[in-house]
Amino acid sequence: MSSVYSQSLLQQISDNHRSLQVIRLNSQRLNDDHIKDLCDALIRNTIVVEVQLSWNRITDEGALRIGHLLKFNKSLRVVCLDGNEIGPKVRCQVHYIVIHTYISAVVLSHLTHVMTLFINRELQLLHLRLHQIIHFLRFI
Repeated sequence: MSSVYSQSLLQQISDNHRSLQVIRLNSQRLNDDHIKDLCDALIRNTIVVEVQLSWNRITDEGALRIGHLLKFNKSLRVVCLDGNEIGPKVRCQVHYIVIHTYISAVVLSHLTHVMTLFINRELQLLHLRLHQIIHFLRFI
């Protein structure tokens, strides 16, 4: 598990370092440039199963990069993006990517409103809390 963003961390991710299964980078003031570098490191990684990126400065651009990453990385099971600056249009685009890349579950929460999509067997959880979600959907 790692909790500090650094070039060393990015290199370990790129190298499929066995000790890195969970990456917790919450509240690190990461922006879209950091997310680009992180996604570049994760794109072919087969070890990391969880990435927590809550309460950073990720915008639509970073969220789209994460969506692109999910098309290629099949080992990720949990991605948390709570409390970032992701707009509704991009949330819909990420949902579309998730649905069409055989993701197994997406959870998006806003207070008591939860959306869960059960699609298949890859990604198990994608958190986008504190974004406006007004309905609940479940696909099996």
